[in-house]
Amino acid sequence: MFVLFSLVYVLGSARYHAPYSFLRFSLLPPGAQSSLLALHCPHDQFPAYQGQTVQRIFAIIEANGIEAPGEEEEVDLYRLFPRINHSCRPNCVPRQRQAKQEEGEGRQVTMVTVREIMAGEELTWSYTPALASREERRRELAFPCWCLACGLEGQELERDDPARRQVREMWQEV
Repeated sequence: MFVLFSLVYVLGSARYHAPYSFLRFSLLPPGAQSSLLALHCPHDQFPAYQGQTVQRIFAIIEANGIEAPGEEEEVDLYRLFPRINHSCRPNCVPRQRQAKQEEGEGRQVTMVTVREIMAGEELTWSYTPALASREERRRELAFPCWCLACGLEGQELERDDPARRQVREMWQEV
């Protein structure tokens, strides 16, 4: 999957980059503009935002963009990648890389499995840091998550959050 749209943008700071980003969007071919506008937009449920293209573009970037590898203030949007659903116990992780010259221009993302996937099983990745607690994950998501990890109750939840915290601490020491 190759980058559809890439721009200098700090997630959460749309107002600082509006003119530049809208210009970049307007220079895309019509098919690429349509692909970008077809991605999930959290504002679509609010009639007040309909017809406001600039606000819609930034809502789409906030909901679907991923930080470009090695670039602190650059965000990439991909045509198909945002359509892969979320799980706090994902079976895939994204890997971004610069495409080789013979593959074409720009960066691309691939999904790498983290466990065996059964035939017919949905591919998922985590929209939040995988080692965050359930409370932290829920704060970061723009929707209610009911995946297996978020549905844990009682003793299972009491074991899950501390285990994630312990792995996170061990990872930080490495």
